[in-house]
Parts: sequence; C-alpha cells; structure tokens
Amino acid sequence: MVQQALAPLLYRELHKILSTANMSTAEQIVACRQLLDLIFLEATRREKLPFTTHFARIAYAAHQYNLPKSLLYYVHHFRRLGRNAKTATESSTLEVGTKAIADVIFAIWQQPPAEELATILPLQWPMPVQEFVVVAFRTLVRVVALEDDTTAQQLIGRDTEHPAEAVRIQYHLADRNELFTPTIDLARKVTGFPVQLNLLDVEVGADGIYRPRAVVLEPDFLIDVSAVAESFQGGDTHPWGYLLKKYLPFQQSIPLMLGNIANYFLDELMSDPEVTFQELVAGIFGLNPLAFCLFTDGQIRELMGKAQGHFVRLKQMVQVGFKEEDLDRRYCYLEPTFYSEMYGLQGRLDVLYRNPQPEGRSAIVELKSGKPYRPNIHGISPNHYIQTVLYDFLVRSANGQKSNVGCYILFSGYRAAAIAIRGGRGGVATANAATFLTFAGGSLSSFKGFFGSGFGCLC
Repeated sequence: MVQQALAPLLYRELHKILSTANMSTAEQIVACRQLLDLIFLEATRREKLPFTTHFARIAYAAHQYNLPKSLLYYVHHFRRLGRNAKTATESSTLEVGTKAIADVIFAIWQQPPAEELATILPLQWPMPVQEFVVVAFRTLVRVVALEDDTTAQQLIGRDTEHPAEAVRIQYHLADRNELFTPTIDLARKVTGFPVQLNLLDVEVGADGIYRPRAVVLEPDFLIDVSAVAESFQGGDTHPWGYLLKKYLPFQQSIPLMLGNIANYFLDELMSDPEVTFQELVAGIFGLNPLAFCLFTDGQIRELMGKAQGHFVRLKQMVQVGFKEEDLDRRYCYLEPTFYSEMYGLQGRLDVLYRNPQPEGRSAIVELKSGKPYRPNIHGISPNHYIQTVLYDFLVRSANGQKSNVGCYILFSGYRAAAIAIRGGRGGVATANAATFLTFAGGSLSSFKGFFGSGFGCLC
C-alpha cells in the first residue's frame, strides 16, 4: 500500500467510528484503540524490527517521526484509560482518543483530515498534561526493593548510595517505563521482595519519587547476550526455543562446523593476513577431530569446499574490507569478554577494534557464517540485530555511554550483490548510517551511530 494513501484511509476509518449511530461510547473507544494500534503498525511496517511490545513500537515510531512529547503523553494516556474499566466508557476518554489519533496521523503523514471529520474532532484536549519538576538526573541507581504499593504503582526501597531513607520508585508510567511493568510483575510473583534492581536513566522529582526509564531485575545475575538474542526469531519474541535447545541432545552438523571453521579462519587471518588455505587445513581437523570422524567422505568434501569459499571471502575482507572501514587490525582484539552489572549482561565479541587515540572510535565486528534470515530494513536477521545492539550496550557500559562505537556484522557465507541501506535515528535500536558492503562475494554490514536505550526488559 502506498504510504501517502494511508492517511485518507485512516481518517476515513476514524470518521466511520465517530459517525456510526448504533455504537456505544465503550465500543467507539475499543475501535479507536484498535485504530491507534493499526496506525503505529503501518508506520513501522517497513522496518521489520522485532518489537517485543506495542509500547516499544510506539517509542520507535515516535523517535522516527519526531512526535511531540505532549502528543505521546496523550497517546499513552488514552491507552491506559481505554484499558481501565472505570474510564473505558467515558466520553472524555473518547475525546482524548479521537484527537490523539487525528494528531498522530497528521504528525506522521503530514496530511490534514477532510472537512467533514475536522468539524467533529475536539479542538482542545479534555485534560492538561500532568507534568512534574525534575530536580536531579542519575544514569544508574542500585536499589533494594522492599515492598510494592500497588495502589500508587510504586515500589518502596532503599537507594544503596543513600540508604538512610526509604525511596519510592514509580513504575507503569505510560510515556516512560510502561514497558517494564512485566518486570515488576515478575519480581512480585516469582522472586518476591526484597529484590535487587538497577534503575536506568532516573529522573528524581521534586516530590522525591524516582522515575526510571528502564529496570533491570537482579543485575548481578549476568545473562549471556546470545541467550537474549536467540529469543528474537522472526516476528516472535519468546525464550522457549532457546530453553528447549538446552534439553535436546547436541548433534554436530555441517553448518555448525562451518561456523567454527569460519571463526578459526578469522582468528588466523587477523594474525597473519597472508596465510594460505593449505596452511590452515591441518588446523581445521584439529578443531574437533571426533566430530570429523562422524562425517562421511562426501560430507567432508562438501565441508572443505564450502570452507575454502569462507576462507577466500574472509581473507579479502581482512585485507580490503577492514581497511576500507578504517579498521586497523593492529588495534583489534580477538574474542574479548565483557561483563555489565549495569545491564545484567555478559558476552564475548568476535572482534573489537579500539583506536588508541583519546577520542578514537571503537568498532564491534560479529562474524556470521550463514546468511541473513528474514532480514529487517537493515538487512540483518532479528536475532543478529539484537545481538549487535546488546554488544553495543556492553562496550558503552565499559568505555562510557558517549563512546563512539561502530557495529558490523560480517557474513562470510553471503554471495549476493551489494545492498545499500539507509536508516534514521531509531527509538528502540537503530543506526543513523548503514551500508552493506560486498567484497568478492563477502559482505560487511555496517551499523554506525546511535543505539537507543529503550530496547526492552533486560532481566
């Protein structure tokens, strides 16, 4: 569907909801909620990113289209009012919803509504924006949550830096941390209180209440980045596939062996770019002799043929592609491990480049021996995309949030033609300049720039 044709259709649907005589207010509110969800779905359809919740989708669209903060407040306020049994039948709730829908359509597509709809839309918001005065901002706060005030939707706990007095932590804020309400539910139902929490990007109000943007549950229990990333498959987000693999017997296969061989090639080529395939053949069999014994002669020949292709592509990437991207192998570190108490994550990168200059950039290079599966707008599979974003979090956590970090995924098995990708500064996790580079069949997908911090529940 042509994007510019969407606005009139969405306006028409809104007019239909408001002008249908036999619909009750409650039914109109439900229809408006569905229409609002559809608007943000259409606004982000092209990206094909793995949004864990509708809140995350709205956050991304708001960042992409620079939606006003006040409009976002009313969008989330309407979503909350529409879910509340007491307010889901009130005419004021319907007014908030209809004006929010019309304003969002105009903000995204820059097309005004038809006159027949404009005449029945509310001109003013039925209630003012509730604002609070921020007196302090803290990037990271470690607290011990002791109890939960469900009525006020606040946790009561102790700040480890100021333990003398109890503090209140506001959660389920529609325009700030609603995404982490399931984390609070998990603490309430599973771990119980007291529980350790990391609060990220905390605004401290004049009332003394902490309003974090993100919450990390039990941050000292570090979860592996690959475990989180594998929960993002296609359009679904759940951990069950990764958990199931833990209970299945391991079975060696050619793709798995090729992955190990590709990593071996990259390590050797980073040390000596002039090394030949024949010089590394013996080392290939030394990676896992028992596994090679289980392959047939035909499988061995197939494996070695494919391995040679991976070697050629990786060698040309190390000799040519890395230089094109200003990645000096002298300042590259192989398989460094990072631990982040801030995010409760740990992970091991394939390659980390770090410029020795004080203001020099860093770069993450993640090697994939396969090809992108169901790629998003950046040409990356959802799980690989999330993995790279989380590695970016780890590097920034260790080197500072203002670090200049470039992120790359190197597909050693990719043989397609070059694809150019351009992305805006996204709200969940995006890049503001991306290119898909191909060198003699190998490709290096480059993510340079900004990674937003509203990614999701790291718990």
